[in-house]
Amino acid sequence: MARRSSSEVESEARELLKFFLEVGDFLGDVEPSFTRSWRLSRDAIVSTQSAAPGTPYQRLAGVREGVADLLQVSAALSSEQIRDLDVRLAEKHLPTLTDKRRELWGRRIPAILKRRRIRSDAEYHLLKEVVDGSGMPALDDAGMNLARRLVDEYG
Repeated sequence: MARRSSSEVESEARELLKFFLEVGDFLGDVEPSFTRSWRLSRDAIVSTQSAAPGTPYQRLAGVREGVADLLQVSAALSSEQIRDLDVRLAEKHLPTLTDKRRELWGRRIPAILKRRRIRSDAEYHLLKEVVDGSGMPALDDAGMNLARRLVDEYG
């Protein structure tokens, strides 16, 4: 597969940053435990991202990491809040939270289950969301049993 150009990567990073900021703003409005830290860090995130050192690929990786963190925070949202956020994002021509969750979990959950081992706290929390019923993917009985076992062994 050919490596993407720097301008393509920069464009993806800018679009993902828009998604990140919109989701962060929504969470800051509805999730009291998130509000203070979000308001303190939002401006710093914008200014450092636009002037961040490193390659476009490194900047994109940083935004992706931030999005993954927000997806974990979003697990506390109700179904109604998720619908509201999805509408808000769609109105701004951004991917929905539901789409981003499917995209992330659609790759990572199968990889964790295939390797039969959780490698990090982030993977633990991701799999725990599925086991607790707040994660997106519906697993068959064997997959859910394996996910429970992995969460129990790691936790």
